[in-house]
Amino acid sequence: EEQRISYEDAIFEVLGVPVMYLPFFSHPDPTVDRQSGFLTPSFKISDELGTQFQLPYYWAIQPNMDATLTPRYTRVQGMMYQGQFRHRLDEGTYSFDVATNFPKNPQKDVGTPADTNFRGSLFSHAAFKSESDWSWGWNVELASDDTFLRRFNISNETNLTSTAYIEKAFGQDFLRAEGFFFQGLLTTDDDDTTPFVAPLINYHHVFDDKILGGSTTLDTNVMVLRRTEGANSTRFSNTFGWELPTTTDSGELYTFFASLRGDLYHTDDVTLDDGSTSDGNYVARALPAMGVEWRWPLVQSTGNSRQIVEPIVQLIYSPYGGNPDEIPDEDSSAFDFDDSNLFDRNRFAGLDQWEGGPRANIGVQASTYSADGGFASFMIGQTLRLRENSAFRQETGLRDQQSDVVGATVWRPNSNFEISHSFRIDHDTWEIHRNEVYLNGKYGPISGSLSYGQFGETFSSDLQDREEIFASAKYQFTDFWSLSGSSRRDLEESRSIENKIGIDYLDECIGFGLSYEESNYIDRDIQPEQSIIFRISLKHLGGTSFSQDVTESTTY
Repeated sequence: EEQRISYEDAIFEVLGVPVMYLPFFSHPDPTVDRQSGFLTPSFKISDELGTQFQLPYYWAIQPNMDATLTPRYTRVQGMMYQGQFRHRLDEGTYSFDVATNFPKNPQKDVGTPADTNFRGSLFSHAAFKSESDWSWGWNVELASDDTFLRRFNISNETNLTSTAYIEKAFGQDFLRAEGFFFQGLLTTDDDDTTPFVAPLINYHHVFDDKILGGSTTLDTNVMVLRRTEGANSTRFSNTFGWELPTTTDSGELYTFFASLRGDLYHTDDVTLDDGSTSDGNYVARALPAMGVEWRWPLVQSTGNSRQIVEPIVQLIYSPYGGNPDEIPDEDSSAFDFDDSNLFDRNRFAGLDQWEGGPRANIGVQASTYSADGGFASFMIGQTLRLRENSAFRQETGLRDQQSDVVGATVWRPNSNFEISHSFRIDHDTWEIHRNEVYLNGKYGPISGSLSYGQFGETFSSDLQDREEIFASAKYQFTDFWSLSGSSRRDLEESRSIENKIGIDYLDECIGFGLSYEESNYIDRDIQPEQSIIFRISLKHLGGTSFSQDVTESTTY
């Protein structure tokens, strides 16, 4: 009647070797989809938190509602309590993930975020859709202090974003309204200068009538941004767009386009280039642009392969300037010039900054496809201007008359191997400013990946030169046993960031693993840590991952 199978003096064996003993053990019988009960425990020993043990309890509240309660003991910081609640409705789903800790020895961490009597976090996600096709929801990410999530291995995020939204599609039109709250967790983040955005409204409309054969659109944006200290900004923007694609008999692709954008701002407490402050200003600007893009894909088939070579030229005219000091740059500072945005008509991601001046974006891309699934591609290009554009920092590679050269290469001969490379090279010195390599492969029982990244300063002066390499590998030396490891190293500072090595066993009934992990991150009460972790799971009966990200918790 209870639909459970119970055991006394249960001994778990792997290849005939006892690996765990429990005086009592029970689990749902095979006819049960879900049932309340304890999940598999997990153990960990680290020099930062000491011996750790957690025993999750799964509570099947209703067929469409459940919760997982996870008390977690740490020798150094005492008990931590985690809980997840999920509820599915006809209109959508929502969930809450909560973690709390009452530090055992707060005086041990005087002067750090851990010097407190309470630490915790809240993550929540919701997505609903009404019968009238309105969609709405929220995503909440909050932490009591800067280091709680990383100290307890809940999440490695250092920038938390909470948002609520409502949206609807009307045929080809689309409307979305949302608000944002940000929480930075690094020492350089200041809560007083971190902005709060609400509302942010975007509306896209496609007109039924064509003009000169081309389609016309209207994009409207409204933004209100406030902060405790620093610049405040309110923006109303309208962009009328026109586009006409056409193809010639020889296969050349032409796209003619034009746009006219009008912005109205009200700003407060804006620091100008001369060091003075602008208060209570209304700023209006008109930003016209027009241009043409030409592509000519040349296709050739030879044997079992097909090659495509496509030269691309994009000519754009817009007036110089368009970026007065009174408009603070709030949404366009995160910028990195690469192959993905070479042919963007405005390289800035947001609306606060505008890319003005006549320019030509030129490049060529080539690719080859084989009948057996092989693929290779190459792309290279550059931007040319009549004069430099001071809207871009020198470090972006876009300020001068000739931009840096950007490109990318991909080679995938089969499904077991792929290598990709993207780069940005100085147009004068040929110095590499951006260099990314990614390799992923498998050969028999051996699989692995390698990634390398070198980045110079980008649009934001807060991002300094970085160079990092990460490698991982796995060796499946029998049907059930595997050995794996990974390592991440900061080449700019010549130091190891994190290393992991482990051995795992997984058959049709049981799985377990033993691993050694070390982390060398340092941030206030987060110090270098070495850990030994033991994991065990009963396949089809339940398991839990000790270091699972709270924003992606899953109950089995």
